[in-house]
Amino acid sequence: MDEPFGARWFKSTHSTGAKECVEIAFLDGGVGVRDSKNPTGPALIFAPAEWERFTAAVVSGRFDLPCLPVTLPCLPVTLPRLPVTSAPG
Repeated sequence: MDEPFGARWFKSTHSTGAKECVEIAFLDGGVGVRDSKNPTGPALIFAPAEWERFTAAVVSGRFDLPCLPVTLPCLPVTLPRLPVTSAPG
């Protein structure tokens, strides 16, 4: 099956292969996000500025949950940055 927009989907290098993963694809003019368990299902498309705000909030810890030492270890998260391209002209 051909991927829309020529997308190349990938998971974070921190992914442990668990079922709760998303895949990301850098697209012309945005970033696609989809459920890795349903690769033929819908994908969310974010504008570059939206993606940058989201990843900045993740890195700053805005979405962190309290660590539960026995059941849920806190892991560092490294998200890919959107490649910067120059405007035509």
